[in-house]
Amino acid sequence: MHRLSEILQSNRLGFSLFASCVLHALIIGLVVFLLLEKETMRFKSGTGQYPSKIKISKFLEHISQTDAAQTSQNPAANTQDSYPFTQSLQSQESLQQQSVPSSQDYDGDLHNTQEDSSDKATDPNPLQEFNQNTQTRTPLSQIFSQYNPDSITKRDIMELYGEEFGDYGLVEREFLINNLRDIGRITARYLKYPKDAIRLGQQGVNIVQFYLHPNGDISELSVIKPSGYIILDRNSVRTIEIAYKDYPHPKSKVLIRIRVSMELYYY
Repeated sequence: MHRLSEILQSNRLGFSLFASCVLHALIIGLVVFLLLEKETMRFKSGTGQYPSKIKISKFLEHISQTDAAQTSQNPAANTQDSYPFTQSLQSQESLQQQSVPSSQDYDGDLHNTQEDSSDKATDPNPLQEFNQNTQTRTPLSQIFSQYNPDSITKRDIMELYGEEFGDYGLVEREFLINNLRDIGRITARYLKYPKDAIRLGQQGVNIVQFYLHPNGDISELSVIKPSGYIILDRNSVRTIEIAYKDYPHPKSKVLIRIRVSMELYYY
């Protein structure tokens, strides 16, 4: 009896050992299978999360090859698609032939058009007459007789503005006639002779122009007639940049031109 129990116990031990080996073999096989399956499912190099650079030339070649394959596979479809297109062209040509007028009709229309154009040419154009009237320039003599400025103002307007003064509006004319001489006086109060020009014996006259705005600001300050010396021209510009704050304010934007004279006197 004791012998039988030992045999049964040894059989159980062998069976459990065998079962354990089989179980471990199955587990190992499953792990190997999963590793191999994961290896095959892995992204290829250059795709997925970190793709490699794609050459445009290769991509275009691929597209051209696929397009050529598609066109070679469907030649019948292309011919079928082109057939209605030729029919539409023929129908369009027939419609154009029907819509083209005869030469007699065309000559009649051309004759009527020429008559209309000749009538329009003979009729006066009110817009052209209006432009000509608005572009007429008021003579300086008429302006001076209306405002009666002093001799210095009259001379400055004739020399600095000329016939262009007749193109200005009434507000601009009135402001320049009444204030141009005062602007020159204010500028002269701030004018100082440059020491370098005195040392070099430079003297001359320049003409400066700028736009004076209703708020008292100036813009587009420039020398339109230089004196021949850079020192004197720069000095005139700097003087106006200081003196403009005392200039009278116009009602609208006005173009100001003044003459700046710098001469040396020896005693």
